[in-house]
Amino acid sequence: AQWDSGQAIAAGTTVHSIDANADGRSDLVYPSGGTWRVRHGVTAGTYDYEIDTGIAATNPGQSHSIDYSGDGFRDVIY
Repeated sequence: AQWDSGQAIAAGTTVHSIDANADGRSDLVYPSGGTWRVRHGVTAGTYDYEIDTGIAATNPGQSHSIDYSGDGFRDVIY
């Protein structure tokens, strides 16, 4: 599905732009409702629907995106 759900990310939210699914497009990773969420990038600069990862977003303000695993893709660490 290629669409922009129109879901707004709250102002002041820590947002990481990484390629979470290794498709060559930037994805958004951010905390919401106590867990990390992902919106995969699709064509024309839009993003797919929000996916709840189920991973607890503990101290998201202290998170960083770096290539922690050395595979050439940025990872979110917190």
